[in-house]
Amino acid sequence: MSEAPIGVRSTAQLAPLKQRFGKDAKFVSKDGFPFNAFDEYWQLNAVGINGQGIDTKWILESGYDEALHIDIRFALADMAQKLAFITVYGTNSVLRKLQLVDYSLPTVRSFWVAGKPADKMRLKSFVYQLNILNPRRYSEVFHWTLHSKIKKGKLNIYDPEKGALSDIENQSFDIALNHHIREFIERGFGPADVLTNRLHTAGNLTSFGHLIAVRLLQVLVRRPANLVQLKWCDIIPVGASFNDINISNEYAFSDEHELQVRMWKAKQKNTFRQAVEREPLLLCSSVSKEVLTYRQEYQRCLNVRLEAIGLQLTDNEVCELMARSPLFFSAPLFTTLLSNKAELFKALGRNSQAFHTSSTSLGSSIRNATQKLEIVSDRVASGMVKINNTRIRHTVGTNGAREGLPLTQIAKLLGNNPESAKAYLDMSNEQRASIDDKFAGNAFLVQAFSKSVTQLLTAPEFVIEDEFGHEAGQVKSQRTCHNCAETRPIGCYGCDNFQALVTGDHRALLEQAQTKLQIRVDIGEPPNSLQRLKTQIQYIQATIVICDEIITRGSALNAQ
Repeated sequence: MSEAPIGVRSTAQLAPLKQRFGKDAKFVSKDGFPFNAFDEYWQLNAVGINGQGIDTKWILESGYDEALHIDIRFALADMAQKLAFITVYGTNSVLRKLQLVDYSLPTVRSFWVAGKPADKMRLKSFVYQLNILNPRRYSEVFHWTLHSKIKKGKLNIYDPEKGALSDIENQSFDIALNHHIREFIERGFGPADVLTNRLHTAGNLTSFGHLIAVRLLQVLVRRPANLVQLKWCDIIPVGASFNDINISNEYAFSDEHELQVRMWKAKQKNTFRQAVEREPLLLCSSVSKEVLTYRQEYQRCLNVRLEAIGLQLTDNEVCELMARSPLFFSAPLFTTLLSNKAELFKALGRNSQAFHTSSTSLGSSIRNATQKLEIVSDRVASGMVKINNTRIRHTVGTNGAREGLPLTQIAKLLGNNPESAKAYLDMSNEQRASIDDKFAGNAFLVQAFSKSVTQLLTAPEFVIEDEFGHEAGQVKSQRTCHNCAETRPIGCYGCDNFQALVTGDHRALLEQAQTKLQIRVDIGEPPNSLQRLKTQIQYIQATIVICDEIITRGSALNAQ
């Protein structure tokens, strides 16, 4: 009777294996970090506070026999050499969660019956790697998984919690984000001649940076995995060239100033900052100014830190340091003790991952930041709307389809290939009609605006009226309106800083807005440029309903 294979269960059993395989157990991750297949932890890159890696203790805890234990480690190590960290991390996490007794065909088939599609995809790729390593042992299960179809979960781009934002949600998101960014700037971020109570900690810079990340997610429509690769040298004025290594990093504050962003790809085959998108992405002047404000405060915090650790840099050296610094940083950038300039510039290389936050961390920060925006919704409880890159991409793709954009243009907006963008053009006529008409008779609007009316105008300077003297209402704070680009008074409806006057001549303003819309339709403006005005018309209509109800109730009370 043959003896059962010896299981590898303790750390002490790894040392002899490491010695037996010698150089064959030594690998280098895709991002250039060496590790040994028999180590209990593999650091695979330098992203974040201490770099990112995977924990392999679970392989020991599973008690696999020696042959299988070795195969699992070498298969994962081979993947770490060729694939992006997030892929290797995801595969390792799934294997640890499944804890399969082995990777034989009966075991894998048993899991396949009720396994999740995403887990099946991870397992399938791992079995592929096992087969490359040891085809005699894994050929049967490899060919079975190769021909087994994995039914993908249905992509519901209209899901109220995970899909595209409704027009109301998207509008509320934009207004709330504008308000929060403006609040930060008014509290101290901005040019040197603004308020004296400047914010002085990297913690506040981090919070403001999260809002900037949300903004870039919104306007550039790229994933956190793209954004975390950005350094300040990737953001330059429109008209400048990224090939000019001597380009000034001191940008002036101007209402007309526009920036361009060099974006790096983040697919599995691309390493950190190694594959750039063909064309830079443009930022409008208002967003450019927000980014420049963030940059100015970033540089101020960096200068304070350098002074604190006793490093004196020339102006040119400071510019070079900023160019190398990550747009979205991890905390050690402002806490690490560096003894000299050489050490500082070695740590912050032009393509170095050092001090960059991870895509997972940035994604989490974005979700937390948007949760604080308390976005109004017509589909879920207000304040409970969750925003992430997927929802923003669905929103942009869906709106592009509604506006009749061609497939190639939608794909370009999303940074996708046309095949991936095709889902947004496959909407049925019923689905499109449902989306376009969801404002019609929307009782939600009436309820949402019911607290945004007033019967008295408190101060002349707060009054909002048109050029004909038609009073619409008043603003709660003049400061909040300071940087608003909307045209008064039509653009004020729906803003949380606006209170409509109950006795205001809203019907006259509605007529003006409808006339403007008809003129723009007649001259052939594209549908996407008309959507904002259509939304404002519906906001005015909802305001009229509210004001009429208040006046009717008042008349009834007076008659009693």
